[in-house]
Amino acid sequence: MSRYLPRDAPLPARPRQRTAYLRERDLPRLIGLWPEDLTAKSLPALDALVRKIGAALRRERQRGRGGHFAYDIGRHRLLKIAYDHERAALNLLTAKRYSAPKMLELLTDRPPAPL
Repeated sequence: MSRYLPRDAPLPARPRQRTAYLRERDLPRLIGLWPEDLTAKSLPALDALVRKIGAALRRERQRGRGGHFAYDIGRHRLLKIAYDHERAALNLLTAKRYSAPKMLELLTDRPPAPL
């Protein structure tokens, strides 16, 4: 029996890789953070965290495009996952803080009309 698969045979399924993001586990390996930065729940602290991850992602992307020897596609992937999760958390926190009527009030300098 041949060790090669016939042309018609489907490829064996690859095992699923870990995609669950945990801030306490993943961020210290990716970027240098203090322990209090890992527990950021406020809007300014989360915004600073997203900016820090974004800067690290930009640097990693530049390494990859430049063919730098230190580029790591696994790190790039984890940075992108972390950035997407933290950005979504920031957007959710911003949406809760500035709901549609409150945004209308801030933009127009007048209270919204009653429903």
